[in-house]
Amino acid sequence: MAAEVGAALHLGSGGADRLVSTAVELATRFPATLAAVQNGEVSWAKATTLAEHASVLDDAAARVVESRVLPAAATRTPAQHASAVRRAVVRVDPASADARRQRAERDIELVRRHVGDGMGELLAWLTSEQLDTVWLGADAWARRQKAAGDGRTLDQLRVDALVQWANSFLSHGDSSRCDDECDLPDQVDAPRRHGRPLRLTALWELTSLLGLSDQCGELADSGATLPPRAMRELLAGGATVRRLLIDSETGELLDLSADQVELPPSAERAHARPVELHVITTTQQWQAMSSGEDAALAAGLRELSPPLRELLLAPLTAADLDSTPAAYPTPTRLAEFVGVRDRHPTNPSAGLSTARAGDVDHVISVRAGGRTVRDNLHSPTRRWHRLRTLGVWSVVRRGRGWQWRSWTGRTVTTRPYDYRLGP
Repeated sequence: MAAEVGAALHLGSGGADRLVSTAVELATRFPATLAAVQNGEVSWAKATTLAEHASVLDDAAARVVESRVLPAAATRTPAQHASAVRRAVVRVDPASADARRQRAERDIELVRRHVGDGMGELLAWLTSEQLDTVWLGADAWARRQKAAGDGRTLDQLRVDALVQWANSFLSHGDSSRCDDECDLPDQVDAPRRHGRPLRLTALWELTSLLGLSDQCGELADSGATLPPRAMRELLAGGATVRRLLIDSETGELLDLSADQVELPPSAERAHARPVELHVITTTQQWQAMSSGEDAALAAGLRELSPPLRELLLAPLTAADLDSTPAAYPTPTRLAEFVGVRDRHPTNPSAGLSTARAGDVDHVISVRAGGRTVRDNLHSPTRRWHRLRTLGVWSVVRRGRGWQWRSWTGRTVTTRPYDYRLGP
C-alpha cells in the first residue's frame, strides 16, 4: 500500500510509509481524531503527532491519551499539542517510559559531520536532563557575554560557549580557567535569572516523591518528561527543593514556597548539582496533610527529613508578594512567582519556552497607575512585549487569563499554566 500511495503522490519511501502508518492508526485506533480531521477541526499534522507518539501504547491506553488531548487539540499550537501528547503518553504508562529510556541510553553518542565550505554539525544524542543542562549553561554564558558588549548573536555565542570549554580544557587542563583568566572580565558569581541563581528545574508530583506513586517528572524549561527512575537518579546528585501549591480545581499555581530545603547528594561530591526540584502539591493534598486525615500521605511524610516535611506543610506566603504594590522594577520573588505561575509565555501563539526567561510586564502600566502585584503581571516574550508597547496589540485581564486584541480587532485569550495536565 505504501508503494502504491508513494507512486501516486510522488512520495519517497519514508514519506509514504509514514502517511500509510498514520492513516491505519487513525482508522483503527483513533476514530474520534480522524473525524475531527475530516471535519476540518484538527490538522493532519496534529493527528500524525498523536498516532506516532501513541504507537508504543496498547489500544486501551491509546484511547485514554486521545480522550485527554483531543478536546483542546484545535486551540493549541502544533508545539503545544505535541507536548500535551508526550505528557499524556508517559502519564498513562510511566513504567514503559522507564524501559524505553533505558534502551535509548545505550545509544548515547556525540557525532561530528563536516558539510563543506569550512562548516560542520555537532550532533548529540543524550538524556533530556543532560540536554537541558548543556543548553541552560550555554545560554546563560551567551547572555552574560552579550550583556558585556559582545556583538555576536546569541546563537553564535551559545556555540562559542562549548568551544570555550574545549579550548580551556585543552590549553589548561581546566574547563573554566579561560573564563577566569583569558577572555572574560572578572565575574565570579553564578548566572542568575530575575535575581535568582540559574538552575535546572524539575517538576515532580508529591505522591511520587513520597513513594506512593510512580509518575514521570518533567523539566520545567523544556517540558521534556523524565521517567521515574531518571528522576530519582537526577535527585541523587543533590537538589534544592521547593513546594508548588496548585489549585485542585484549576491547576493554577497558588503558592511557591519562599523557603527551600537542600537535598544532599547521595554520593560524595564536591557540591550538589545545579538542580531545583519543584514538588507539585494540590490544595486538597495540602489540607489532607495538614489535618492528618490521609493515612498514606501521613506515612509518606514521616519518612522525610524534618526540614523537608516542614517545607511541604508550610503555610501559604504568596499574599506577601503583593505587599509592595508601588515597587518598580518587579521584586525578585514576585517576578519568580509570575514566571512559574505562567510556565510558558502568555502572548498568543507562544511556544514552549520558559516564561521565566521572558519579560515581566504590567497589564496596566505603572505610568497609568498599575500596581506591581500578581494579578497585574504576566510573562510575554520580548517580541510581544514590544508589539504591545508599540500599540499593535493591547492586553487586558479577563478572569484568570489575559485577552489580547490586535489593531485589526482580532482577540485571543491566554491563561496561566494548568499544572494538573502534567507531567
